[in-house]
Amino acid sequence: MGGYLFLVGFIGFGFYLAVRFFEVRRGRRFFEVQRKKLDEFSVRLYRLCVFGELPTSYRLWFFKSLRHATHQGVVMLVALLRALERPLSRLNHRLRTPRVKTVEPRDPSPFLKTMADAQKKNGETQENSL
Repeated sequence: MGGYLFLVGFIGFGFYLAVRFFEVRRGRRFFEVQRKKLDEFSVRLYRLCVFGELPTSYRLWFFKSLRHATHQGVVMLVALLRALERPLSRLNHRLRTPRVKTVEPRDPSPFLKTMADAQKKNGETQENSL
């Protein structure tokens, strides 16, 4: 998931840089009129909120809402992290523990059976054969 978010952000940043370089080379901005209006609106909103041209009750409501939205965002991220934590820890455990295949013991080959029979006939034991 994080890889996808990084990749999307990286592509978005690359696209932004490409558009900015194209605008600088061309000498004009895309959607210049709308962007100028949006810039003016954001400056006015900043002045209203920070410098107090807005009534105190509106400013307090705005900052309270902003704090609440930020808090909810953090709570959502923590819930997402908790949801991902268990599957990731299981995956980590599975990848770190070696897997041992259980193999049924096979019958010895016919050659080994004849060797064992020959040792028994000669009276050899495993300790004597070493």
